[in-house]
Amino acid sequence: MSKNIRFNDSKLVDILRKELKEVTNIPLKEEHLQNVLYSLISHIRNDTRVSSNIKISSSSYWNQVEGNFYYKNEPLNFTTKERDVLSLLFKNINNSVSYNIIAIELWGDLVDGNRERIKTIVKQLRKKLPENIIKNIFSYGYKLEIVS
Repeated sequence: MSKNIRFNDSKLVDILRKELKEVTNIPLKEEHLQNVLYSLISHIRNDTRVSSNIKISSSSYWNQVEGNFYYKNEPLNFTTKERDVLSLLFKNINNSVSYNIIAIELWGDLVDGNRERIKTIVKQLRKKLPENIIKNIFSYGYKLEIVS
């Protein structure tokens, strides 16, 4: 997690206390709640499965730290541009990314012919990926669709 989390916000603590009380039916003191939350955040930060891998299926995942796609625990080989597109799509998982945004990410500007170059890169990506996760958004761009 890149954000600094502070629990001195009494409103946040009150909301969490109420939510947890509903689930557990046990009233919690603010100090105890803070300790539990800090412990959970620490656990999540140290759990590499949570912090660095996005599971696609039982046999494939994206490692955010390495910027690589794994299938049956083996990394797939991509060109630099393929990896850049895939990384951008994973950063925007389940959200549409326009051709213009992809072009700026890849080449730093908008030039005639970029759309066709992007389509070629995505076509090659689709051939390499074991799952059909890249969806075309007609006349706009692409979306990485991951169903959890």
